[in-house]
Amino acid sequence: MQPLNHSPPLSSVLLPLLLLDTLPLLCTAYPDLYSIFQSRLSEDSEIYLPTDLTPRWTTHGAPNFAIGVRPATEDDVVAALRTAVENDMPFLATGGGHGYTSSYADLQGGVQIDMSGFDSVDVDEQSGEVVVGAGAVFADLFGPVADAGREIQTGSCSCVGVIGATLGGGIGRYQGLHGLIVDALLSARVLLANGTIVEASHTSNPDLFWALRGAGMNFAIVLSATYTTHPQTNNGTVLNVDIAYPPAAAPELFAFLASFSQRNNASATGLPPALSIVLAVSWNDDLAGMNIVLNAIFAGPADTGLAHLAPLLSSPTLQPLRTNITTALPWRAISTTASFGSDAAECARPVHRNMYGLSIQRIDIPAFTAYFDTLSTLMHDEPTTRQTHWIIEGFPNTAARAVPSSETAYPHRDAFAHLLMAYVYPRPGTPGAVEGLEERIDGLAREARAQLQAGGAHEGVYVSYGHGDEGVAAWYGEGNLGRLRELKRVWDPEGWFGWNNGVLRAHDG
Repeated sequence: MQPLNHSPPLSSVLLPLLLLDTLPLLCTAYPDLYSIFQSRLSEDSEIYLPTDLTPRWTTHGAPNFAIGVRPATEDDVVAALRTAVENDMPFLATGGGHGYTSSYADLQGGVQIDMSGFDSVDVDEQSGEVVVGAGAVFADLFGPVADAGREIQTGSCSCVGVIGATLGGGIGRYQGLHGLIVDALLSARVLLANGTIVEASHTSNPDLFWALRGAGMNFAIVLSATYTTHPQTNNGTVLNVDIAYPPAAAPELFAFLASFSQRNNASATGLPPALSIVLAVSWNDDLAGMNIVLNAIFAGPADTGLAHLAPLLSSPTLQPLRTNITTALPWRAISTTASFGSDAAECARPVHRNMYGLSIQRIDIPAFTAYFDTLSTLMHDEPTTRQTHWIIEGFPNTAARAVPSSETAYPHRDAFAHLLMAYVYPRPGTPGAVEGLEERIDGLAREARAQLQAGGAHEGVYVSYGHGDEGVAAWYGEGNLGRLRELKRVWDPEGWFGWNNGVLRAHDG
């Protein structure tokens, strides 16, 4: 995607692949690029050549930068944006660097505005409000909020940027109790493409505030955001249950999750508000085959949570490989402890992860079982894919659904589960890469996505989980598109924002 109403910037023409051996081209094309930015930024800011940039979470579909800046102040952020615009260079503000849509690959020869220096988290213990900087990740948030005796809905991985997760909606384990992250958002300080800073809230620029909550990556750079928090549930502790199962358990596990999804309809919700269930399917070298790890979090009395899981825990046919039950895990430790502490591996970078996602209302047991078998065959036959995994996030939606759909731009409040298909293999053109494998996986993934969606009774995908080919209606909801496009023309008329599954793509007009 090129900025709307712009011809392609010089950088995207000259630098389709800015690798180490193309640095001389950089110097030829931009002999003063470094000095141009240096002259506009404070001395505490940092400027990087492409080879010195912090690697992104995934190398698949990654944007390509001609230069990176790490601003020291808000004035530096403004200066970096204005300098990029004046030089007709596309730009991307990054926080956690965790986004993985393939649409990022459309950004070539741009400017990375690295917001990681703005990682402050300030909690007002009297009001319960927390102000979060643009560069803070969830690992920065947990401690200060918990120390204040509060909690908030968060994403599942500690390394994900708070602001980035917010802009897409913010799904997670506590959405049954507190709603989505956007439901906690009170206001945001944002930098527009014209270089001005404005506040967006229910009372200031409310149309922009509506758009920021679910489609925010299309409109501005968020400098900071203020959220409400909640008193701690169950004295700030949860029941955490981790169980690893052999492949034969897959149909029964899918049926157990389906028993909750069958209750998810217009008049009722699926999972109890305090219960989340996540299944992770992956290869197990010891088994020379697949295994399934169940993680259940219950934000309430352990006995009640265990009762919800009784059909699994007492099943005569399930034979767990490994079990860990913690009855009073602190809220702040959920991300790093759940699923046998898989957070560290999930946050490793850079890894070539080709991501596909889907939001569903129903668990179609035959379709789930068929895809499980497909993954098993893939990883058995092609060893380079054995870091691939499939995550099924069953999140409660009681509080999320209590908020009217029209309140925000997030369209998937009725979803029972969100699926992530993470295909991991060597990047094409690197040592160990298998010729044609990426194309085969893309075909397999699209076919599986269609089959899972057909039985899932839902059309769409959480925008932050989108691969990039689903289309704007799938990301933002057909009913939101008219309003979003009109607001796009008001707040970003030249189309500088929107590299992350943009609401106005070049082919949309």
